Amino acid sequence: MAQRTVLVTVFDGVQSLDGTGPWEVFTCAEGHTPGTYRIRTASLDGGPVRTSSGLTLVPDESLTRTRAPHTLLVPGGEGTRRPHTAPLTDWLRENAPRAERLGVRRRAGQAR
Repeated sequence: MAQRTVLVTVFDGVQSLDGTGPWEVFTCAEGHTPGTYRIRTASLDGGPVRTSSGLTLVPDESLTRTRAPHTLLVPGGEGTRRPHTAPLTDWLRENAPRAERLGVRRRAGQAR
């Protein structure tokens, strides 16, 4: 089986558990079957981001320089409701269709 890249997008105001929870799951799966997953994080510019709880995350790369992943994960959080997310939303609209799998955290009560 070919190694699959899992990309977790991060941004200011991201809910840390929404990003780190799936990270832990894929890391565990990789531990059971080495070579299955390559797990990465990326912010729009590759710079550090601050989660909604104040934790600073340093991503592995910039979204603008990353290849289309097999699995693209988009965590939720208060940062999804801020005006500065337009460039991230634009990137997702353009690049999400290239991923084999897409996981998006929706707000409670939000239509699918």
